[in-house]
Amino acid sequence: MFQHNLHGVIHLLETHENFSVYLTKDKHLAGVTIYVREDVGLFVVKTLAPLVVFAINESNITAAFWDYLQVLLNKESKSPQKRNFPLTKLKEVAHRLEGINYLPGRQNNNDA
Repeated sequence: MFQHNLHGVIHLLETHENFSVYLTKDKHLAGVTIYVREDVGLFVVKTLAPLVVFAINESNITAAFWDYLQVLLNKESKSPQKRNFPLTKLKEVAHRLEGINYLPGRQNNNDA
């Protein structure tokens, strides 16, 4: 399932210019994942137990989070180098995961 989602993100990065993924080495928000879509909404997910998810679609809060992430990640520029870095890293992760069996005695099935 994870591999399928990862390949979906890679496909979106390759086919949609407005889709972006930012990877940061700094742990500004360790244990937290933020999904933001400008003018739509955002999810703030605490990935450590206990799991907590905030879904927000109020436009001013979404805009504030978007602006915060732009400053936090210093991503004002959408240069090809900045766009290709996460794509390359995600492809590397996908390649490393290809040979892993998730359940003992069972082969991976990428079509599942």
